[in-house]
Amino acid sequence: MPVVVVKVARGFRSEIPETDQRFPRTYRLTARRQFVEVYKRGRKTRRSAFTVFGLANDLEYCRLGLTVTRRIGNAVKRNRIKRVMRDAFRRHREELAAPMDLVLNAYSAVLEMPFEQLQHELLDAVAELARKVKR
Repeated sequence: MPVVVVKVARGFRSEIPETDQRFPRTYRLTARRQFVEVYKRGRKTRRSAFTVFGLANDLEYCRLGLTVTRRIGNAVKRNRIKRVMRDAFRRHREELAAPMDLVLNAYSAVLEMPFEQLQHELLDAVAELARKVKR
């Protein structure tokens, strides 16, 4: 596997595989209008810890948008939920069935759920959405 050496402020960081696991801006929904479009035109599926809305896009990959309301708790809890959900998406973004824009509305149950189960539910929900979007 080819490796890439990245220069950082204090010299060279250790070699990073070309299939790095970053979450670049191109994989994110960033504008409110993108979220609204997915909510209006997309399909949805619900799980115990989150609801996922999906809308097919013209790209070759999935993009993710996250929402966590203040009802969930303070900023620490909300940011933790977003970190966990981003990580689950990031680890499996290459396996996702169809190129879609996804909006994930997370609930506090994310914090109580084992990470392995969360990943499995996310993959299952996205696969279900992919089937619904194709119809």
